[in-house]
Amino acid sequence: MLNLSLFARHASSSSTKASSSCDIIVVGGGLVGNAIAASIGLNPLLRDHKVVVVDSAKTRPCLSTNPSIYSNRVSAVSPASVALFRDLGVWNRLKQYRVKQVNKLHVIESSSRAEIAFDRPGNAEVVAYIVENDAIVGVLSDLLSTLPNITHKTSANVQSCKLPESMNELASVTLDDGQSFSAQLAIGADGANSIVRQSTSIDTKSWSYSQSAVVATLKVSTDGSNDTAWQRFSPNGPIALLPLTSDLSSLVWTTTPDEVRLHLYEKLCYFK
Repeated sequence: MLNLSLFARHASSSSTKASSSCDIIVVGGGLVGNAIAASIGLNPLLRDHKVVVVDSAKTRPCLSTNPSIYSNRVSAVSPASVALFRDLGVWNRLKQYRVKQVNKLHVIESSSRAEIAFDRPGNAEVVAYIVENDAIVGVLSDLLSTLPNITHKTSANVQSCKLPESMNELASVTLDDGQSFSAQLAIGADGANSIVRQSTSIDTKSWSYSQSAVVATLKVSTDGSNDTAWQRFSPNGPIALLPLTSDLSSLVWTTTPDEVRLHLYEKLCYFK
């Protein structure tokens, strides 16, 4: 689950001591953080704003060639997200790399005979595209490197984040190397354990589902073009099969931790 928190500070003066200043700081360089930073960098009204992206990853995937092995982390990209990628100018590159069009979605309830199927609304439309997360992050990172008002700091971990109580102050973020930044706008796109969110003392509730997931890439045999995404609900959790190519699908098998540890892992290692 991705967490996104926005905090604006319009200030004429600052009481925060910082080694560097910028207009906007984005904490998190994943799918959400990079997409937000790219949208800001390409916006004609915001191109003069200095943006710093704090990314904990050391390097980002290189998409110069198609690797033979698919990443186990994929996303079902909706038509609305495709429209965003088109606006950012990265969708054609993703398509040239590799994406899989999904024309049908079939959901099955295992404890009954209930099921539901979705077809694409029209010939020119699709249900979704299955895209590797690494590919999305990679093309967005490459885009950020071309935008002059974006500074993309990799291998950077946030040590602390301070959001002022007064509108006359700036937000500040300190990294583990001692460098700090002050900004009028801080965007927290740093995941479920967001340091930005924690600094606001926002109350949250969470609980454990006592589930684990096995992800894998399977070679499948189908009568058609393998363009249907399948999801089956079982007592231990849902099982999803997402098409990647005509004969490959991404498996996400959610079940109990004991089942994963004692049975599924051993079976997958055996088949491998």
